[in-house]
Formats: sequence, structure tokens, C-alpha cells
Amino acid sequence: FELWQPEDVDLGVYDVNGRRVRALTDGWHAATHYTLAWDGRDDAGRNMASGVYFYSVDAGRYSRIKKMTLIK
Repeated sequence: FELWQPEDVDLGVYDVNGRRVRALTDGWHAATHYTLAWDGRDDAGRNMASGVYFYSVDAGRYSRIKKMTLIK
């Protein structure tokens, strides 16, 4: 993601039931380009099953939810 101004950013991964399984970032970020990768694990370090997941990005007034597939 890219920020044009400093923002509080919350980016998380959710399962198909809407449960948050991983917080990738949650906090204040400077204006620049960021690259984050999800390693297929939950917040406790357990491997997640292959399947459909969603990621949610909230930064200032920007909010998006996108679908992704984890394939192992």
C-alpha cells in the first residue's frame, strides 16, 4: 500500500466467517510505499489451511476489503 500522508493504518486478514486471523499492521505510518506479506499463519503462529481469505485495509478515509486465496 502507499500513503500520501501520514495515517493510522489497520491491515488484517480474515477467514470466510469474518474472524480476524492475522494483524499485519495496526498503527501510525509515515507517507511512503509499503510492502507487506502474509506468511499463511495466524497471530498465534499456527499454519492456516488453504482456502479463501479476505484482507481489510483501513487508512484514514480509505477502506477496502479484497479477497485472496491461500494455496499451499
